[in-house]
Amino acid sequence: MRLRMLGIDHNLAPVDVRALFSFTRRQTGEFLEVLRKRPDVEGAVLLSTCNRTELYVSAGKPFVTDLYGMICKAKGQCADAYRDAWTCRSGMEAVQHLMELAAGLQSLIVGEDQILTQVKEALTLARACYATDRVTEVLFRQAVTMAKQTKSLFRIDHGDPSCASQAIAQFRAMGEDFAGRACLVIGNGMMGRLTAQALLDAGAKVYVTVRQYHSGIVDIPQGAVRIGYGERYDYIPRCDFVFSATASPNLTIKKESLEACLNTSGCGSSQRQECGQGKAPQQRGGERARIFVDLAVPRDMECSIDVLPGVKRYDIDDFASAKSGALQEQYRAVLEQANRGAEEFRGWYECRDLVPAVRRLAEMAAEDVCWRMEPDFLRAEDYGLSTVEQITGQAAEKTVSRMLFALRDGLSPEVFRDVLGALEEILERDRRKRQ
Repeated sequence: MRLRMLGIDHNLAPVDVRALFSFTRRQTGEFLEVLRKRPDVEGAVLLSTCNRTELYVSAGKPFVTDLYGMICKAKGQCADAYRDAWTCRSGMEAVQHLMELAAGLQSLIVGEDQILTQVKEALTLARACYATDRVTEVLFRQAVTMAKQTKSLFRIDHGDPSCASQAIAQFRAMGEDFAGRACLVIGNGMMGRLTAQALLDAGAKVYVTVRQYHSGIVDIPQGAVRIGYGERYDYIPRCDFVFSATASPNLTIKKESLEACLNTSGCGSSQRQECGQGKAPQQRGGERARIFVDLAVPRDMECSIDVLPGVKRYDIDDFASAKSGALQEQYRAVLEQANRGAEEFRGWYECRDLVPAVRRLAEMAAEDVCWRMEPDFLRAEDYGLSTVEQITGQAAEKTVSRMLFALRDGLSPEVFRDVLGALEEILERDRRKRQ
């Protein structure tokens, strides 16, 4: 199977390394444009999320393209510096990985739903760039279909399996209470909206930034307060939690600006409580800490804000789900579905060269049906012989094609090949008899 996947994810690379290889939509389009011109590349899909960057490539002949070298060149990175953080999978190993990924089994938050949307969007973008071929199209479509079916049958029991919800759950386990607390969410993309909604569900008062260039209706969760992106530092002093989840390559929180904001606000954590702006965060090390949560890749917040007094910073790698006994059982059930999805793709891949043979046999079968029904056609002249003959032939061809494809799905590739060979031999023998 000439299919290869090259990827970097949270298992081997921390957020700062993953950020070096994160692709925006524009960068993805540019990279696929270059990649699809390679003579050994038939199709490609690039998936880039907070937790991973993965490239899937199919080839019509053996691979010669250095995929890792191309990615490093596209991102301006030294090829020798991060090689150990990347994983290469080929053939069925790559197929199995994508099936598990789409089902949420490879995510930092096991069972999260966002990855399925991201897989679909990766396919849509690759298709728009004319980068996909039949193999990558079928692979990603089957992965999405399998994941949808799996999620309708099984639910990995996290409640709302998103990184924002996991973060809130972990803060609650640390003794934080969000009811009545003022929280700022920087970013109005999918992650930002999920974060805002999770905070609202937890009882917080939520401010959400919206950039000024947005026009028309801006979708933010009902109950959240919309503020301009440029006002974010004005609202930080009145908030106990600041979440940032944007797709921007630029920093949303810088140490110098944050320090100036906190020093000139004249309203510390204890004062926020008195001003009715929410409960103060729990005491840490003798100080009440304002919590900053960076859910973006690349980072939204400067790491150096950690040194500021009263500031505690977390990033996306701080929130991962552990597998309880019940979760392990659910994981195994979903994994079984992913295994089935991988086997279905293998069956399609190994039999894809037989599609012309199936169509040829269907045409031969239709011809045979029409020949056997010729006496009946002659008696139906008053009703339009040519019309009846055409309709009967088309119906027979469709029926036989459907039967043969159903047979393909129920047999191993080897047995199906033998069946097609035997049928073709029989129909060819009958054709010679009629002549």
